[in-house]
Amino acid sequence: MNVTTILKYSIGPFGAAFLGMLSLPLLTWIIPQKDIGIFSLYNLFVGFSLIICSLGLDQSYIRDYHSSSDRSKLLINCFIPGTVVLMVFFILVSCLYKFLFPVEIDFGMLLVIFVGVTSTYFYRYITLFLRLDNKPVSYSISQLIPKLFFIMLVIALYYSLNTSLEFKDLIILSAASLLLSLVYFFHKTIHYWKGSKVDALSKIEFIKLAKYGLPLAFSGLVYWALTAVDRFFIAKLASLEELALYSVAMSISSAAMILKTLFQTLWAPTVYNWVHQKRDLSKVDSINSIISFLVIVGFCIMGLLSEFVNYFIPSNYHSVYVLAIACVGFPLFLTLAEATGIGINVTKRTYLNFYSAFISLLLNILMNYLLIPTYGAKGAAASTLVSFWLYFIFKTFYSRIYWRKFPVFKIYLFSTLCMTLSLLSLFYMQVENELLKLIWLMFLILSLYCYRKTIQTLYQFILYKKVL
Repeated sequence: MNVTTILKYSIGPFGAAFLGMLSLPLLTWIIPQKDIGIFSLYNLFVGFSLIICSLGLDQSYIRDYHSSSDRSKLLINCFIPGTVVLMVFFILVSCLYKFLFPVEIDFGMLLVIFVGVTSTYFYRYITLFLRLDNKPVSYSISQLIPKLFFIMLVIALYYSLNTSLEFKDLIILSAASLLLSLVYFFHKTIHYWKGSKVDALSKIEFIKLAKYGLPLAFSGLVYWALTAVDRFFIAKLASLEELALYSVAMSISSAAMILKTLFQTLWAPTVYNWVHQKRDLSKVDSINSIISFLVIVGFCIMGLLSEFVNYFIPSNYHSVYVLAIACVGFPLFLTLAEATGIGINVTKRTYLNFYSAFISLLLNILMNYLLIPTYGAKGAAASTLVSFWLYFIFKTFYSRIYWRKFPVFKIYLFSTLCMTLSLLSLFYMQVENELLKLIWLMFLILSLYCYRKTIQTLYQFILYKKVL
């Protein structure tokens, strides 16, 4: 895969991350605060439903796509079981929905939710078709279209009604945007479905695919819980208004996910290629140091400039900038964990990812339970920050044990300092604003000095691409 192709594939994830970061702050102006909190729970429910219903067979489809001699049979054996589970799942939810959701909804709204979940499930396979068949431009567009449709529909409805929207409106528009995207891309990918017959279902084939996919689905469920449990605790132990504040802060901080996307798109395949070619892996240490430096810069930028967020959101959200300083730890520590923990995937010991996520999840649950009743959204932000720092620590530890030793002292030290400063800012920034900004500035200067060789390496890479 050449650089041009990689960049084409990157447009979609980058654009989707940007639009995702933009959408919630935009909604703060036209949606009541409580309703934004409810809508964030809806998005979590859709993500949970996709993991449950796919059974991890989408991952089996990815693994076997290029080696399969009968791709139609492969598709049927991956897609149909998930569809059956989707039907059963909806029946269960329809019996229990009055107990599952924090607000009262009628059966008609439940049907809309089901349309959203079903569209998401179908759309997952459509994007896989485009990705696996090497159609980078179409794949990138498929990542952007649902979010673009959603933003356009929200703005159009708001101006046509000339009044605030409710969470039910958001759920309907979200489902509609996914359905429109599905219709748009279905005719472009219809040839993948042609020739796929239900009688191609095979119990033996399904068992083989499930043996690979189900453990991944279970790991995905644990990771989902790690990223979602804080919101459920806020809704239960605090309020939906606090959940809205936290969700907007997470949305703003998600800009840092671009760094993770860049790493996964460009760097991870390079490492796998180096391992395959048995090349000098000391260059991996340089990249780890670069990623660590960029993570530090990300923390410092948020610590110094997060207050500017207040210019773009209503006054009742002005505490978001403090939350964002801690919330940014989720994507940044996740990126760092992917870099330093890449040895787990290289050695194919992916169960260690599950262990790391599960241990971090237990800590997250405990901290949320203890902190949210007193501190609300701040308690959730602190819990998520510390949990993902621990996730990074464990993945790095396992990678060094089972793959190769690499320098970690400076990475551990500065990541811990980032976490500590973020926690101090979270709880004291509104009281000691100027002092904490001065500390962040001094920390940035210290980091620039301690990482001066890394900066030189990064400069050479940008100009001459000497690292790669």
